[in-house]
Amino acid sequence: MAKSIENQFNSEDLRIAKAKGYNMNQLIRGAWLGGVGGVRKVLRD
Repeated sequence: MAKSIENQFNSEDLRIAKAKGYNMNQLIRGAWLGGVGGVRKVLRD
């Protein structure tokens, strides 16, 4: 399940997340709760 979520993040998502101090584990946990789209929304706000 985690690998499936991880594969949905693109390079832009990862670039923004890194700049904001998030790691992959945090992105996966966020996506588990709010979906990948929810994580993307938080990253871009």
